[in-house]
Amino acid sequence: MIDIHSHILPGVDDGSKNMEESLQIARRMVESGVEQVVATPHYFPHDYHLTPAEVRDRTAILQREIVAAGLELKVWPGAEIYISRDLGRKASNKQLPTLNNSRYILLEFGFENFPPYGNDVLYDLKVLGLTPIISHPERYLFLRKKDVLLEEWLAEGALIQINSGSLLGFYGKRAQERARFYVKNDLVQLMGSDVHRGDRDRGTLKKGLEALEKQRIGRDENFMENARKVIADEIIIP
Repeated sequence: MIDIHSHILPGVDDGSKNMEESLQIARRMVESGVEQVVATPHYFPHDYHLTPAEVRDRTAILQREIVAAGLELKVWPGAEIYISRDLGRKASNKQLPTLNNSRYILLEFGFENFPPYGNDVLYDLKVLGLTPIISHPERYLFLRKKDVLLEEWLAEGALIQINSGSLLGFYGKRAQERARFYVKNDLVQLMGSDVHRGDRDRGTLKKGLEALEKQRIGRDENFMENARKVIADEIIIP
């Protein structure tokens, strides 16, 4: 399995606090069947904002520690980037970490409101040859009243990633219902754990995929194949 959304890098955001916790996360991943993971620390304009080079360097350090611990887990660099008006300019200047230096860029929105410039930013990124992946839309409150936005994003070439924990009710009943609805209606292309802590495993990919099978609401093999394509920088057709 490949996990494209994790906060496994130590000491850079609200995820893993230190290397010990990162190794705990890595160990749980390996135990659940994950073989590759993308480190996606938060990128906020005025808070966390590692450069692509910094993410690569920190990922390399973590990878060495994982190997030293005897764990078979490959870690790739990336980021979860909070939307802002100037993302197009930053992307053009190569300031934004993408997923394993690919065309795929993981985006996060505010939970309450979609910014008026949001679609313009998505367009700017597409013009630059990047493919936006919208992280955990099932958790966004604004989409519960305006689901058409998600369909518009897909029509414009964006991709959708749900959290495995959403299918398990980890973020509440409404997020669980939305995640199931999106999967049932073929609106989802990717799944990630969005893991933040080493002492929690309710949101593992394995459990999310098992929930899909148990609830019979979708085919899961496409999620992992699409994750492989993200890592390999291959085209994904929604």
